[in-house]
Amino acid sequence: MINTILSWLPLLVGIGLAIGAGVLIFNQREQLASLGAAAGQRVSRGLASRYREGVIEYANTLHLAGFRVPLERIAVMPRFIMDHAPFAPEADDAPSAYDGPLTLLPLILELPTYLAAYKLPGIPLQKLLRGPDYIALLGQPGSGRSVSLALIAILIARQTEDEQEGALVSSKRTPILVHADDLVFSSGGLAGQPDVLDPLFDAARAGLKFVAAQALPSLRNEFSEGRGAILIDGLDEIGDEQQLRVVDWLNALIATYPGNKIVVSAASEGYADLQRVGFTAVFTLPWGQREHTELARLWADAWADIRTNPLAAQPTDDVLVRVLRHVRGLSPFDMSLKLWSVFSETDPGSGQIGWYRGYFERINAHPELIEILRKLAQQEIAEERGIPFETLGAQIEALATEQELTLNPADVIYDWVGASLLLTQRADKRLTFTHNAIRALVALDGTTQGLSIEPLLRPGGHHDQTIAVLAQIADISGVIDALLAQPLDLGLTQYLRLARWAAPLGPSDAARLDIESRLRRAYLQPAAFPGSRERMMAALVHLGGRDTIQLFVQGLQHTDPTIRTISAFGLGAVGSAENAPQLDDRLKDENVVVQIAATLALAALETPNALDMLTQAFVTSNELVRRAVAEMMAADIGGQGHAVLRDAMDEPDPESRKASLYGLELVDLPWAWRIIDEAQGDDQWVVRVAATTMMERHNGEVDAPLGLDLPRPLPMPERLDWLIEWHEYAGSGDQASIDDMLDLLAGDEDEMRLAAIETLAALGIVDAVQQLYRLLGDPRAEIRDAAFRAIAVIGRATGQTLPNVV
Repeated sequence: MINTILSWLPLLVGIGLAIGAGVLIFNQREQLASLGAAAGQRVSRGLASRYREGVIEYANTLHLAGFRVPLERIAVMPRFIMDHAPFAPEADDAPSAYDGPLTLLPLILELPTYLAAYKLPGIPLQKLLRGPDYIALLGQPGSGRSVSLALIAILIARQTEDEQEGALVSSKRTPILVHADDLVFSSGGLAGQPDVLDPLFDAARAGLKFVAAQALPSLRNEFSEGRGAILIDGLDEIGDEQQLRVVDWLNALIATYPGNKIVVSAASEGYADLQRVGFTAVFTLPWGQREHTELARLWADAWADIRTNPLAAQPTDDVLVRVLRHVRGLSPFDMSLKLWSVFSETDPGSGQIGWYRGYFERINAHPELIEILRKLAQQEIAEERGIPFETLGAQIEALATEQELTLNPADVIYDWVGASLLLTQRADKRLTFTHNAIRALVALDGTTQGLSIEPLLRPGGHHDQTIAVLAQIADISGVIDALLAQPLDLGLTQYLRLARWAAPLGPSDAARLDIESRLRRAYLQPAAFPGSRERMMAALVHLGGRDTIQLFVQGLQHTDPTIRTISAFGLGAVGSAENAPQLDDRLKDENVVVQIAATLALAALETPNALDMLTQAFVTSNELVRRAVAEMMAADIGGQGHAVLRDAMDEPDPESRKASLYGLELVDLPWAWRIIDEAQGDDQWVVRVAATTMMERHNGEVDAPLGLDLPRPLPMPERLDWLIEWHEYAGSGDQASIDDMLDLLAGDEDEMRLAAIETLAALGIVDAVQQLYRLLGDPRAEIRDAAFRAIAVIGRATGQTLPNVV
């Protein structure tokens, strides 16, 4: 029976189980390999094939160890997430999007660290391009956006025919991968551009080798006829004015040559201009223990080729166990550098700053030229431009003459650009640092003299990354005071930024202790809107710490069910086995939302005692809690979740069998669909109906609600059935529009107002902000809360801080 499934097989101490579980999550790597093998058998030696090979070769270098090993050998397949779907009134009561227990989990996507513990199914890489044509791939620095684009380029380049097994897209497409900093426009702007494709092709040549670059012009028709996959990295790494030029160019490109798939990487704040021209916002999911474990295994397998010291030993199991300690919250970028330091046996034990220094020392072949690199880094931070090749060469030559060094400037620049990827040469011959985090280190390590704080206080992930590096080098109390001297905005952006600054600091660092104290006090203060406390929870989880755990434990006992709910979510992200009983007590809470939050949090702990409590809840709790258990088991938590779902189908209680089906649907693997198919013959009506409905959705026999694993298109007003129906009833123009939703905000139909609020937020409509502020005083709590969240989402999309209310 289900109660005995977890009879004590302890979770493996060490890495064995974690690696086994990781393999289940990352089985997309098999698709990468099989697609490559199939392509190798079929590819011809024409220009097109040489171009595709050039794209693959280039994309395989776009990672930290790109000068040592191809990306394909060490890639952990990324997953993505969208904000919750806007509420949509449905005449037939059929939801248009997933509406299960996971929708209760708050999504603070500009600081999503806490989501890693919840192992959301997310959007896998192989489904990212199966939705809308235009995707804005968003995230914080180091979150894996560049690697994601490189993997997309590799997989599309390997697809040589339509409907190829393992392919990302149904029809064969030609990929082109560029960095936004390589897009150069004529002095006359778009009007002076002979063909809107020209800047794209010129940018692509910067990364391709000669033969592939020569083949590119012959493929122009692929893009002019809409058969291309255009991948643009680093929109947030260029200046604001250049970003606007790129967005205007994208708009012209879409209008002139429709049909191409376009993915643009940008920051998780300030993407509204991309939405304006039709891009759907998709965010990178943060990494948890499984992803970190998988990366460690892949690095260990490739270590003989990655190591720069041939005497560095192959990592043992003990080393793998050690490197996987204290990895909660680490980005893919930081985890990679930690692996390199620990495997090289050069980790100084100082955390992020030590990993960054070790990486820079390994790849910088000319430590005697550190002052030149420092000036380049400082200038790039100040001007966001880099310097021309000739200027850097002249600086090297002048220093070599002054210090009587035997150096060839061209050789030095090759060492920095070609051999180590420390720098990147742009299409217009400028040189920039390849990684902004290393740029920050080089600019600040050794001296902060002349550093201007004011530009760094502007919103933006790369500014926060620079301050986080600065915090590990110098006293940032003045920076903290300068930030907090600004009026606190409605979305509590200042607190989220403080969490980013303090996260890399040691537990006893004065700046970290100061920031933690400020955040905990803010969490305990009365909050007018639940959404503000959720944002504080996200900031506290990003920092972690024993005091934060105790704060959430205390919150579980609060008289306000909203605080109990948010505290449960926070505790699930940072707690341990000793917190499982406290969450288990909340499974019997008088409030069903608290019960579901505690259920999800227990699953997030993924400890043996938590899993035992969940299996008990699976057979004794109410329908919603059972479904929550099942949907979390879909992630195979503890390596036992799938077995729990299988065995639940043999339970005599039909409610357990029905709940299990929800989890099996999220598993979305052939064996799970076979079980669902068989359940159509169950002897209980409730099980048969659930199974039949799922199979009909799976087979495309009925319209399926958009799930968690596929990007949703922008909710454009002219395509929303509920708004079209209201518009026709109101008789107010040719077609449903944004104006209709703005009118609804002032109406008295709560359901329609709620739909309008959430849809306007999803579209990032700034014109709605004034009316949304008025709704913060609405007598209905649901409307007030929705208005708060909408303002926060619009603030995130625009990258602007919106004023608080007193």
